Amino acid sequence: VQPGIKAEDFQWSLRSARDLLAGRDMYAYTPGPYAIPYPAPAALVAVPLAWMPDLVAGGVFFGLSTMLLVFGILRSGEDWRLTMLFSWSFAYALLYVQWSPLICAAWYLPAVAFMVLIKPHITLPLLLAGEFRKRVLGQREWKLLIPAPAMLVLSLVLYPSWPLVWYRQIATYQGISPPLLSMPLGPLVLVSLLKWRDRRAWLLILLSMMPQRMVYDQLAIFFVPNSPRQMWILVACSWVNFAIFSQSGGWDNVPFGWQNFRLATLYLPAVAMLVWPEKPASSIAAASVAKT
Repeated sequence: VQPGIKAEDFQWSLRSARDLLAGRDMYAYTPGPYAIPYPAPAALVAVPLAWMPDLVAGGVFFGLSTMLLVFGILRSGEDWRLTMLFSWSFAYALLYVQWSPLICAAWYLPAVAFMVLIKPHITLPLLLAGEFRKRVLGQREWKLLIPAPAMLVLSLVLYPSWPLVWYRQIATYQGISPPLLSMPLGPLVLVSLLKWRDRRAWLLILLSMMPQRMVYDQLAIFFVPNSPRQMWILVACSWVNFAIFSQSGGWDNVPFGWQNFRLATLYLPAVAMLVWPEKPASSIAAASVAKT
């Protein structure tokens, strides 16, 4: 967490958690285009950290989120995917204490499905294309669903009308159109359908159909590369976004629209990696062992 900026995006959840613990109305604030309240379950996630100073709470939250993501990567045996932590998408999430690392952990850990209650537009693609689909919908490991409904029920017990109050307040949200609808590059994501049997194709397409903001929302795209070389290429592409942002003086000043640069530097390279794949890193390692 950057010194002097407290918990950044996570501070809204901390404020709601403290209001909840103090018996105050967590939605008793005037919303705005950039001050949009989170669903009540976000406050429940922040409750264990509410006693800490904002700066410390933000650091602990982001550290634990990253720990879960790293645990999922290591358990998958694809250690090279840790390279995604060097991307501008992850760095941006770190600087502004975003939820994206915790959301991305859902790719490997179905129990993190409760994030669908907090950021459904980013979590749903990961659940429908990741381990959740296979283990819960395929193998019927229903116990992995327990955290999400339990959190929803608890939030309704504590604040029965929060869905209605929250829905009214998000009317001022300054939403961003889905990447798929950004012209002229957006529809090119549909080239992923050439690999429609690959779950990573559906991850890309489903993500592109959801409203998104800055590059932190695209951290999940780093599950598309299937080799260390491809991962480093995508990481390098992500930093082009940083260069554009720095030189333009802000996203609103990016020529041709930052949405198209997001597509050109993240989505479309991932589509190319999907359509023209290299051998998976695991296959390369196995071949090297066989030669020795």
